[in-house]
Amino acid sequence: MHRQPRLNLPTGIVARWAPGGSVVEHLDDDHCRLTLGAWSWAGIAGLLATFDTELRPPEPVQACRHLVHRWAAIADTGHAPAPPP
Repeated sequence: MHRQPRLNLPTGIVARWAPGGSVVEHLDDDHCRLTLGAWSWAGIAGLLATFDTELRPPEPVQACRHLVHRWAAIADTGHAPAPPP
């Protein structure tokens, strides 16, 4: 699985923490595009959790919601969110 999420972070910050094999593309002073790969959307969501920013396009966002649900269930907090649509 291969995706290029747009991150609302400067290129230098993302490049410092991006996983090996990924490519960081400068878009402007406050945004970059991160090209990375993983075997699943959950894997990509896990990698994107490194960055505290909004994500686009919708597929990584949906994958993050799915992981939140799974992690809440694993943690057994009693407050697990409903699964994403």
